[in-house]
Amino acid sequence: MVVNRRLIAGFLAASVVVLASACTAATEPSPSPAARRTHVVAAATTRPAATPRASKSPAATPTVARMSSSATGGPVARGGQLCEMLGAGDFSEAGVMGAGTPKVSSDEAGGYYCVYSGKSGATGGIEFEAFTGDPVGTYQTIEGETGTLTELSASDLHGADQAGVNLNAAGAMAVIVVRSGQLTFDIYVPSATQAKSELIGLAALVLQRGSALE
Repeated sequence: MVVNRRLIAGFLAASVVVLASACTAATEPSPSPAARRTHVVAAATTRPAATPRASKSPAATPTVARMSSSATGGPVARGGQLCEMLGAGDFSEAGVMGAGTPKVSSDEAGGYYCVYSGKSGATGGIEFEAFTGDPVGTYQTIEGETGTLTELSASDLHGADQAGVNLNAAGAMAVIVVRSGQLTFDIYVPSATQAKSELIGLAALVLQRGSALE
């Protein structure tokens, strides 16, 4: 009987140990699905963010026009390069010396800037600028940049809706500003005795060659 009681006591002790281990395991909760998702998200947010690509904005780049220093211009249709209405040869034929192969640049609004000598007309160079669209507003803007214009009559320049000259512009320059239909342009040449007739002659060529733009 003593042996049996010892065996029974040992069996009971072992059972208590097993039950205690089971209870301990049961009381330790496993990570919930939400907790696992939180861990995954937290791990993902620690990754370095991708650097966005820098966007390129189109910029006008000056280029050398195809015409030579003795070439004359010609007619230009809608969508064409407006600088091709005047060539360096047109300036020399009008009596304006020093024009060479033009450097051409354009902006996003469709304006063309054609420099035949120097850096620009405003700084003493020979230049032709042409624009299409908003003719009245463009004319007023150019007039504000060139100084007071003396209006030309319809008989001075046939085909122009409005035209004016400033024979004493900054930098010892003379300038004509013209609008006709949707076309607006200006021409800068060195100030001289014959500057007015030179400008009118060049402007008449532009009006003739740009008739498809008007």
